[in-house]
Amino acid sequence: MKTSTKTKPRRTVEVLNAGANRGAHENLFAFAEWNRESTSVALVPRYIDPVLGRAELMKAAALRHGVAAEAVEGTIEAAIAEADAKGKPVILNLDRPEAIAKTILAIDNDSAILGYLLLKLPSGELWGVRFYIRPSDLAARLDGVKLFHRLGEITARRGSAAILGAEGDAAHRAVEARYRHWFAAHTRENIGKLLAGIEPTGNTFEITDDGATTYALITREGETWSDPRVLAESVAANPPIPILRGESWVIAEVTADGVRFHKVRRRQADDRVALHGLGVIDNAAVDAERAAREAADALARAERQTISRRSPVLSTD
Repeated sequence: MKTSTKTKPRRTVEVLNAGANRGAHENLFAFAEWNRESTSVALVPRYIDPVLGRAELMKAAALRHGVAAEAVEGTIEAAIAEADAKGKPVILNLDRPEAIAKTILAIDNDSAILGYLLLKLPSGELWGVRFYIRPSDLAARLDGVKLFHRLGEITARRGSAAILGAEGDAAHRAVEARYRHWFAAHTRENIGKLLAGIEPTGNTFEITDDGATTYALITREGETWSDPRVLAESVAANPPIPILRGESWVIAEVTADGVRFHKVRRRQADDRVALHGLGVIDNAAVDAERAAREAADALARAERQTISRRSPVLSTD
């Protein structure tokens, strides 16, 4: 009796990819790598972009890398309203924060959402944000909408050239590949966990300031700016996610005046909380002069990183 040598055909999973510009191009190798290695599932991205011809160009690029793809000239809102879109994973390679906020609101609760955004802060620092919102995680959707909606209100209307092109910083162009790899690794890992029904190991929202180091991103909304020390201590006292000793994380402070990012760390040795580059948040352990100096330093750093209409952020996919 002969044994059949036929290979069982792979199941195809369509992924709705909003945006078909630079971010989608740089994230393509996540699909290519997955399809080379998986013996059970082939990912088929459906690139959706309203700009004439852009989705078709992205489809052609995918085919050159051995990835079967589809192209749709239109908006992601129209695409996810179609009957066959229900429950399909959605990837957001959109260059405007407000577009991310609107899309999160519009996507079906049965769909997982992955998203990526580069931010150039008024201080000149380049930060990358990535997220994986699981199906039916309404709290995470609300956090995402709050953060990206507020960022959208204080983002200057510039293209990617203002960050990564001739108008941008040469140092940022030099490290772009690291940020893109950080994005693509997230896509590959979380698509895999989604298909396998496994809980993600990372945090829902994550941020990096070097393209290599990953920090959990926690959003805190308030009416006015907080004292950075008080804010960090309050989050550490009741964190929304598990935070181990020795770990650092970033707080996105969202107010009517804008957004500030604060990097915080739980010290391994004594479990006290420290602001990045500053001492322990424990004013009882230091004299009044040192406490005042460190508080002023923390405020100065926060002000340099404050995003507002007077000091807008630049964003790109």
